[in-house]
Amino acid sequence: MRRTISVTIAAAVLACSGAAAVFVLRDRAAPAAAAIAVPTGAAPVQRTDIVQRQRVNGTLNYGATTTVSAPGGATPDQVQQAHAAVNTAHASLTAAMTAAADTAAANQLAISQAQGPAAVAAAQQHAQQAQHQADAQVASARVSLQNADAALQMLQSSARLDGSFTWLPAAGTSVNQGQALYAVNGRPVVLLYGGQPAYRQLSPGVSGDDVKQMEQDLIDLGFASPANLTADGNFTGADSAAVQRWQASLGLPQSGTVRLGEVVFASGPVRVAAVRAALGAQAAPGAPVLDLTAVHHTVTVQLDVSRQQLVGRGDQVSVLMPDGHTSVAGSVTDVSRVATTPQSQGQGQGGPNQQATVAVTVSLADEAAAGTLDQAPVYVSITTASKKNVLAVPVTALLAQPDGGYAVAVRSGGVRRLVSVQPGLFGDGGLVEVSSSGLAEGQTVEVPAR
Repeated sequence: MRRTISVTIAAAVLACSGAAAVFVLRDRAAPAAAAIAVPTGAAPVQRTDIVQRQRVNGTLNYGATTTVSAPGGATPDQVQQAHAAVNTAHASLTAAMTAAADTAAANQLAISQAQGPAAVAAAQQHAQQAQHQADAQVASARVSLQNADAALQMLQSSARLDGSFTWLPAAGTSVNQGQALYAVNGRPVVLLYGGQPAYRQLSPGVSGDDVKQMEQDLIDLGFASPANLTADGNFTGADSAAVQRWQASLGLPQSGTVRLGEVVFASGPVRVAAVRAALGAQAAPGAPVLDLTAVHHTVTVQLDVSRQQLVGRGDQVSVLMPDGHTSVAGSVTDVSRVATTPQSQGQGQGGPNQQATVAVTVSLADEAAAGTLDQAPVYVSITTASKKNVLAVPVTALLAQPDGGYAVAVRSGGVRRLVSVQPGLFGDGGLVEVSSSGLAEGQTVEVPAR
């Protein structure tokens, strides 16, 4: 009967790059002619931390995009018309008050000239009716003036910078606090820092968070100090004086008020991702002007929901850059709590084979390593398991045994002996955790020679 020789392959060794396959012959020793001399080297048994990582796809970008649009609001013509309406209403009130005074004088004269009780009574009745009508005209004119004043104030509070785009930045430009984002009719639209968007004119008498952040910007830019301006959200004369100093530095008329559209608030420096407007075009309400992003890169990973537990905010990762050889340390800054499913082309929902993912955001420790790349593919290595202060040897030191276990060949004083080991965590760098009563830190084990 033909005798069968079975071959056992050390699977754990084959799974590692550069590892040597170890064959153990069962039932009988290999024939002498089949023996192959394998050059060996030596490696130390070390006590170290073992980290196991998994590589996932990511995208190098500048984060979410925000579009800046020309603000809605009242145009200068509308404000001018409202001013004219106030002037007209004021003139009407003045005329009505003059007419009421004249009516009162005429009535008094008519009563004084009446002869006899009946005539006096008739004059008094007529005077009362005439005066009532005159007073009603005054009251109506006063209401009209109040309404015109209210309309003017409302328009003034939303009066916007109006005109055509006269300067636009280049895509890729970074803009900091106090610098111009673009210009309308030669007036710069300035970037300031704050979380409250600009939505109205800032002038004496108004208050709110938008005023408070404007006050802080004026202090930060050196146009005021905490000694002469309190960032309390109330626009006072001190605010107006600081605004005038700021306007003077920009070469603008020193009105002491900030019109809607003259500033754009953002949480920090911004980068111009795209220019949406054209020079000379009208800054129509709602017209998109610029797409803005953060100035620092982030990496976005769409992580399968089944792996969500592998990452958390603050975890350290490694990012392999698009050049294929530069690795940059990173930190997880956000893990979305909302899972999404990619949409199939032409369909509103993901297909049955598409997996739900969560967005993971990673910040880079070295911004310079990212250059100016945007929407570039990268690989992110996330930690899936780790062990601290364990004995470890190179994976290539493992020798598969006939009983299915593993051993390492220990060299000591020119003597070679096999020591059975229990493999544990396979980590990066070709190391594997091992445990054995016959193995100690500092010993030397055999590995295939390179």
